[in-house]
Amino acid sequence: MFNLLIHNIMEPKIIFKDGREGEMTLDAIKGIAIPRIDGETILVYPKYKDCILLDENRIRDWKEPEHDEIDALFVDADRSKEVTDDLLALDSPAAKHVRSVGEQFNIPSLLTVGAIWKYRKDINALAKNISGADLLRERPYLWSCCRGGAYYAWIALGYNGFFSGINMYYSVTVVPVSHLNLSESEA
Repeated sequence: MFNLLIHNIMEPKIIFKDGREGEMTLDAIKGIAIPRIDGETILVYPKYKDCILLDENRIRDWKEPEHDEIDALFVDADRSKEVTDDLLALDSPAAKHVRSVGEQFNIPSLLTVGAIWKYRKDINALAKNISGADLLRERPYLWSCCRGGAYYAWIALGYNGFFSGINMYYSVTVVPVSHLNLSESEA
C-alpha cells in the first residue's frame, strides 16, 4: 500500500533556481525533488560526501536523546535542522558538509534517507545530466540525523533497503537535504 501511495505523489525532478531553468549545472539548481511516503517533498542536493558523523572524542558531548527505530522515523524537518545545528557546534564533518552547500540544508531524518534510498536510481538518472553533480553508489549507506544509541546513529543500509545503526565515527555518505514546498505551478 505504501508503495502505491508514494508513487502517486510525484515523480522525482530537478528544481531550478528562478531564472535558471534548463541550465544543467549545480549552481543553477535548488536540488532534485523527491517524495516521502508521508507526502512531504524533499530536496536532495547532489553533492555527497563520505565522512564521519561525529569524532569519537565528541560523541559524549552530543546531548541528542537516543531513538529506537520507530521513534527515529518520526523525526521531522524542524528537528533535523536542530540536530544539524547541534552537530555543527560539535564540529561534525557531516554537518559541515551539508551546511557548506547552503544554510537551508540539513542531515536527513531516517524517513528521508529511506526515501533517498528508494529513489536513488531516479536521483542518479537526473544527476547524470547536471554538470558537477555526484552520483549515489548502487548500494549506499546513508547517514540520518537520528541517534540510536550511545555511540551509533541510524542509517539507511543500501544492500537490502532497511535501516541499521552504525558507529558515528565510521565513514558513511551524507546527503544534503531540505524540505520543499512546491507551488501549484511546480507540482
